[in-house]
Amino acid sequence: RMWSFLATSAVAAAAAGSTAGSTGSPLACFVEYPSSSTVKNMCERQFDEFPTVADATECADRCLGEASCVMFAWSTTEPTCRLSATCKQPTNALSGFDGYFRNSTAGACAPDPPSPPPPGPGIDGNWTRVFLHDAAEQGAVCIDGSPGAFYIRTGINGTATDPTKWVIFMEGGGWASSLEGSVARAKTDLGSSKGYPEFPQHMEGMGLFDAPPFATHTVVYAKYCDGGSWTGALSNPPINVTVGTDPPFTLYFRGRGLFDGLFEELLTNRGLDKATELLYAGCSAGGLTTYVHADAVTATMKARAPQAKVVALADAMYSLNHDDFKKVPWSAVELVGDRADWAFVFIILHRRVSDRDGHWPAFMSWVYHTMDPTGASVNDACVTAMATKYGTPPGNRSEGWRCMFGSAVAPFIQTPLFVLNSKYDTWQAAQIIGAGDFPHCRDTIATCPAPLKQFWVDYANQMIHLLDQLPPRFGAYLHNCQSHCQTGPGMWTTDTVNGTHMGQAVATWYEAALQGKQGQVPRFVDRCDVNPCGGDICNGKPPSAL
Repeated sequence: RMWSFLATSAVAAAAAGSTAGSTGSPLACFVEYPSSSTVKNMCERQFDEFPTVADATECADRCLGEASCVMFAWSTTEPTCRLSATCKQPTNALSGFDGYFRNSTAGACAPDPPSPPPPGPGIDGNWTRVFLHDAAEQGAVCIDGSPGAFYIRTGINGTATDPTKWVIFMEGGGWASSLEGSVARAKTDLGSSKGYPEFPQHMEGMGLFDAPPFATHTVVYAKYCDGGSWTGALSNPPINVTVGTDPPFTLYFRGRGLFDGLFEELLTNRGLDKATELLYAGCSAGGLTTYVHADAVTATMKARAPQAKVVALADAMYSLNHDDFKKVPWSAVELVGDRADWAFVFIILHRRVSDRDGHWPAFMSWVYHTMDPTGASVNDACVTAMATKYGTPPGNRSEGWRCMFGSAVAPFIQTPLFVLNSKYDTWQAAQIIGAGDFPHCRDTIATCPAPLKQFWVDYANQMIHLLDQLPPRFGAYLHNCQSHCQTGPGMWTTDTVNGTHMGQAVATWYEAALQGKQGQVPRFVDRCDVNPCGGDICNGKPPSAL
């Protein structure tokens, strides 16, 4: 989830206790570390002028070094702190907090915050961590140069999983958005495998993994560490980047090499070549990975395991290439990512700029052109079509960045694919709609200002319009519950569209798709605005309780 903050002098002074007479527009930025009994301020800094990128990320960089710290910035409209970023272990970091908001006072830096508690026993099941060392020897590595990795479930409750039925799930986590931001990202689990525990502590997709028909499947959870939805060309040279006074840091953008290395390891050494059915899926950035790579997975399996039937599921990221409400460019230092129903960001600073288009299309354009401007790692039919339609001269594949939106690439996908999305996706709310600038609006559309609310409803209806044009090989569960990444345990068995639970809708479509009969399964689409239709359940509640 994303928040944007640029404090006025009066608000910051009142909130941070700064002295009267301050000039400019100071931004009070500080980090807090939660211990077992108290929350200690870790650092605080006030800027008398709008901070540079290096200054603005200073607190975020410091936060990154601690396993359970939380970074705040002052709100533009109220003298309270809002969550601006969490680093690792955000669920633990948020315990005891009042949702995503909290009042706070200034405090001195804690010299040595206590160490975070040791990780728990991990997620149920027999999970094994596997590093992609063979791929690393070929140059396919995470942003920081460490090997890629995945976890594989081969048993559950003392019983071996079915070696012929597989789920491969691509982890989410946003995208790299700048070279400077990629340096920060490379020091997290979203850019490095150095901190991956032996046993997984958190996973998206657990609702799907643990429910029929997937509860006995062999499951692969592919860790995301390349920053580009696995699209970076293996031939990309290393990039040395200097941030502030730090020594140069070497970045690697080689996600497609990791993608190929993942499947090579699974097919050669882990038994995927014996599969008879495969669900290829992902959430958030992993959802986009599903869209752009689904046909590549099908082609790989056809060549190496031709007996396998391949279908796909994209959880979130059926997004539109769309202006935001205010059409105000924004500058993103680094969007780090999102997991299940939360997201964490180092820092996002909203400000008006006249010489730079920082809107989301430009963001995804940067990802595409940095990772591979030829589009060789994105759905080829889509890139070719966009190059023909928009390229200068026609055929210029640099226009393939337009395929980095789920709704744009979907019509070109030949693999049977299930679209799982909220019409009022909380991630899209901040990134595409622009609702992140309106307090309490992004998570509760009913409280949005009327013009913004209508803008968002129109966006949702355009989403339905595009979905309705997809061919019968696509299934769908498109609902009104404001959420992001729905394959976790929370909504999977509680929420309904047209009286059908989310997990049931997916299972019904999946079984039909394996037989080539997915076109006989109705799409589950909530066509009401804002509130769910009829008596459908949203976030475990009927419409009357929302």
